[in-house]
Amino acid sequence: ITRPESILMVRGALESDDEREVRGVLGIAHRLGLDVRPTLWTWFDRLPDEGFFWSRLTVGADREEMERLVDAATMRLPLDELASGPQDTLGLGLEYEADGRLCTVLQALRNFPCLGWPLISVGLRNRVVRNRNMALRALSGWPRDQLPAEATEVLQQAFWGEPRADVRARIRAVIDGTSVDE
Repeated sequence: ITRPESILMVRGALESDDEREVRGVLGIAHRLGLDVRPTLWTWFDRLPDEGFFWSRLTVGADREEMERLVDAATMRLPLDELASGPQDTLGLGLEYEADGRLCTVLQALRNFPCLGWPLISVGLRNRVVRNRNMALRALSGWPRDQLPAEATEVLQQAFWGEPRADVRARIRAVIDGTSVDE
């Protein structure tokens, strides 16, 4: 696979207009040390509703790329709809695809303190339990003195509106500045 002609073939597949061909070669390209990020961003722009590319972009992302993904998510996700209020739902099915893309970004934000407050705020008010937990995990890594001014109010509202006791306990932990388990 490391022969020059194989590497050329993989590079060619990365430039394909066939999504299946690109998906099929991403893992091999990564193992060969090829930079797949430009290809991922191209497909992310072509298929903005395809969660696969959102997820792949979070893997190994540095802060600059996460900032870019947060900006893109803020523009592309229906944030008002996603902040519809907490429910006790797992978020399975086609009607939850946007929730799933939000979850992908929230999960990655855990590794990037002080980034993504608009998405975290939406996540705290999302109907899917996992998204609320991911938002809390991300927010719990922020230094207390760098929380946005409105964070306390958003967390208080989330606490009082939360239908699940376990999530309320996590919200309380974030408010109190203690560890959030999950």
